[in-house]
Amino acid sequence: PTPALSALAERVHAAMPGLRGLVGIDYVEHPHVGAVVIEINPRPTSACVGLAARIARSPAGELLAMHTANWER
Repeated sequence: PTPALSALAERVHAAMPGLRGLVGIDYVEHPHVGAVVIEINPRPTSACVGLAARIARSPAGELLAMHTANWER
């Protein structure tokens, strides 16, 4: 990610400390202020498909496996 998007993710994390896992952040680019958040979806989104292709594994599958392991305890 770009430094601006990394900073945006850090601001979202600071604003919503209980938020964990895969989330979708919808935003628009404003010409004067940069990225402006429209909504935050606390669930995996269609972007997981692109991420999975980029990193050659399934982040949604890994998250599900982690939660499943916690349920079985």
